[in-house]
Amino acid sequence: MKVRRKTVIILGGIMLGLFLLLAGLSHELILGRFKALERENAHADMERALRILETRLEDLAGVALDNGKWDESYSFVMEPNEKYINDVVGDTSAAYRLDVWLMLDNEGRFVYGKAFAAAERREIALPDELLGKMRLADGGPLPQSGGSGVVLLPKGPLLIGYHPITHSDGQGQAAGLLVVGRYLQGALLEDFSRQLQVPVSLEMNETATLASESEERFLLREEPERLQGQIAIAALAQRGELLLKLQLPRKISRQGEQAFQYFLGGMFLVSVVAIALILWLLEQTVLRRLLTLTRQVEEIKRQEDCWKRLPEEGKDELTRLAVAVNGMLTMLEESFQRVQASNNALGNLLNNAGQGILMFGESLRVHPAYSVECLRFFPGAIAQQDVCQLLYPGQSAHEQEERAFLARAIRQIFREEDMERRDVFLSLLPEEIVLRNMTLELKYKVILRLENGSPVMVMMLILTDVTEKRQLEQQFQLEHNVLKMVIASKLNYNDLSECVQEYRQFCRRELKSVFGPGALTEKRLAELLHYIHTFKGKFAQFHLLRIVEELHHLEQRLADLRERGAGDREYQALLSGETMLTWLEDDIRVLKRFLGERFFAAAELLSVSKQELLAIEKRILQNMSKFDCQWLLPLIRKLRYKPFRDLLASYPEYVATMAERLGRPVAPMLIEGGDNLVNPQYYRAFSNTLVHVIKNALEHGLEEPLERAKSGKGEAGAIQCRIKVRDGFLLVAVSDDGRGLDLERIKERALQTGMYDATALASLDEQALTQLIFRDDFSTRQVVTSLSGRGIGLAAVKKEVDKLGGRIEVMTKWGSGTTFQFFLPLDRQDAPPQISWDAVMRPLAEAARDFWRGHVCLEQVYAENFSLTQGGLQLEEMSAFIAVKGVLQGTFILSANRLFLQSLSGGLQPEVLAGLAENETWEGLVAESANVILGNSLALFPANLKSILIDTPVTITQLRGGWLNYPHREIWSYRISSEEKLLTIHFVSLESNPIDLA
Repeated sequence: MKVRRKTVIILGGIMLGLFLLLAGLSHELILGRFKALERENAHADMERALRILETRLEDLAGVALDNGKWDESYSFVMEPNEKYINDVVGDTSAAYRLDVWLMLDNEGRFVYGKAFAAAERREIALPDELLGKMRLADGGPLPQSGGSGVVLLPKGPLLIGYHPITHSDGQGQAAGLLVVGRYLQGALLEDFSRQLQVPVSLEMNETATLASESEERFLLREEPERLQGQIAIAALAQRGELLLKLQLPRKISRQGEQAFQYFLGGMFLVSVVAIALILWLLEQTVLRRLLTLTRQVEEIKRQEDCWKRLPEEGKDELTRLAVAVNGMLTMLEESFQRVQASNNALGNLLNNAGQGILMFGESLRVHPAYSVECLRFFPGAIAQQDVCQLLYPGQSAHEQEERAFLARAIRQIFREEDMERRDVFLSLLPEEIVLRNMTLELKYKVILRLENGSPVMVMMLILTDVTEKRQLEQQFQLEHNVLKMVIASKLNYNDLSECVQEYRQFCRRELKSVFGPGALTEKRLAELLHYIHTFKGKFAQFHLLRIVEELHHLEQRLADLRERGAGDREYQALLSGETMLTWLEDDIRVLKRFLGERFFAAAELLSVSKQELLAIEKRILQNMSKFDCQWLLPLIRKLRYKPFRDLLASYPEYVATMAERLGRPVAPMLIEGGDNLVNPQYYRAFSNTLVHVIKNALEHGLEEPLERAKSGKGEAGAIQCRIKVRDGFLLVAVSDDGRGLDLERIKERALQTGMYDATALASLDEQALTQLIFRDDFSTRQVVTSLSGRGIGLAAVKKEVDKLGGRIEVMTKWGSGTTFQFFLPLDRQDAPPQISWDAVMRPLAEAARDFWRGHVCLEQVYAENFSLTQGGLQLEEMSAFIAVKGVLQGTFILSANRLFLQSLSGGLQPEVLAGLAENETWEGLVAESANVILGNSLALFPANLKSILIDTPVTITQLRGGWLNYPHREIWSYRISSEEKLLTIHFVSLESNPIDLA
């Protein structure tokens, strides 16, 4: 299409569009305003009609008021008379042209009424339906005040006024109701239309559609020739309404239409003139020159002569266009020369970029053009080879799986048209691989390439050798971890020293006791796993490198052996104390390299060394009375005590490190309270196992930031520890503000593992359910990680709490968090020991019974009850005396008869008996028996009675029936016998105050 025609069409279209737009806007502005003015005028007429009607009603209400509040009317209701009817009713009805006069008593009964014909003013019968509607309320009492309204009757709408009939002074009770009315028709309706100067008609509806009982409404309906206004007036005591219809002429809108037509005609003429003028100006200044310039450019194209140039005449935009075209022709000449040079330079650049660059299509075959660096990454020529096979050339199951996944993902990228989904698939492709001992970084670009003149999508793969970079990063990370280990060890030297000593003792002593005959029971294996899991968590707090990793692998291998029911030999091969010590020594060597050879040489120092304090305690037990021991020992021991919070000092840094490792924001851990001094050895094992509670809070409890945001929580999670003393217990509360325990998941795992059936689970309350997480091997995780998942950690915590005689309470709320409360009995070593009868004699009696069964080999044993005497005791033929010093002070006596000793000596070798006299044999036996019984009972004593010393036994041989005096001393005795063999043990308190029987 030629430029002239396009110009005409464009200008015509623009002007037509503007004309239509202005016409539409003008139509709405002009006609809309005229119509709005017309509606406003119509509403004014309807409001005037309503005011006229209200005036008529007010007149009727005034007539009812004047005659209702009159003594004559009051007397008439009480006693009707003809004079009132003739003088009042007749004259008033005629004066006000009333159509209805009606009087009712207080009960609503008809008293008197008249109706009049409109024209002749003659009296006619009252309409029956009027009497049924004059209560003015549905079954309600008569109105107590005056008013007016409309009543709908078959004859037509009746305008009424009413007022209670009272004395003129308004005093006393009303005698009834006076109602006067006038039909809205005939002369009244004509007068109504005359005042409005518009035709008025009436319509009665049985149901109110426009008016309610308390308001009037207007309705304006537009018709082509006129407007019809409707005024809805609700009828009294009825569900109907009276519609006044006003026929209003549409003079104003017709005037608006004429004005709009004149405006359109003028605007059309202006548009035609404007188009003609614009076209003439364009032809003279632009179109003619533009067509000439176009013909010259076409001539250059036809001749393919890039050396020709366009004439540059004038100084306007067309001249600048000619200059620009001439410049483009010049650039085209130069570009031909640069293209060849660029092609040569590009090949050299790619080959020397130090990166492997290749391209492939949906077939996954490498295009023949690729950079020289690719030959270093891949052996031989790679053109037309499968790119997935090049990246994963191995035949292992893992390599085949990676190769298949890569092929599927790349084909999906080529087939995907949605750019966003394509980017998602691109993000799934491997970003780094290890190939021929080289670490290669992979980047992918989807580009379009011209093939046979058509764009074809191909993928460019850029390979960069980052082997040295990754090695440097690994070295840097190793040095960073070593630095963290050095700093944590320096800051927590005491805790680390104690943990190292405990681990060494575990490897050198505990592991040796595992592999005796029948020693490796299921219970013992569970304890070993608890120890290893706890050591792993504790060493992780100090960021030790090798031992944490090795303990995790050991834990995994032990769990595997346990699951398949391996034998003791396999466990023994795995649990080598020497090997496990080398893991720790490797980390210690690293620490010594940074901190010096004497870093672990110094013992833990207080005001004096710990060894000296222990030596002082031993001397007190040996040389001082029980009373002095009770008060001095706690003071000495407090020199070794420390605030309980110091046992948890490494946990805030541990939380920060683990949160960084998990990639989860966590606020600094707060530890509140815990300033009370405690024996660190007493609570050390428990404080070490708290690492499992904190690990679970980090990994299980705290949510990811997005999940916390959806729950209305802050981005950073919080873990807190509060320590206080309450009711004789040390209360340690560890809480988090995470998601809480999933009780349904706990139930599900309990069912899966066979701990409970569904019926038993249903009977458990929330506290009982939470205690399930402390069971061995109980975990809700499906995958084992280096942090958790084996169900060992919390079981280890429960074990240590049980050892201390404490208890655990768990409070959890889904979505709000979990609090673990540990109630630990206070270490009573700082208070005077309370010695009870059960604490002393029952362990001695149990050890004596075990000794009898193990050495005398008699199953039928008769044991008497414990007895308490004072002053003296009866001895057998041979007795041994052992002095007991320290917190518990007294004398332990073992006395046996000849038959018992003969049975006991029967187990000795004949050659041993031959070289000893009978008395020598018995003295040795009774002394050794006393040592064994007393020694075995010590393990059963409570913690507050273990600080005692035992002297060497002294034996006495005498005839049966010997008596030993202990004046003012309490003596507890226990007697065991069988077949005339007799063994008696005694404990004699050497303190003046008696032993407490509590």
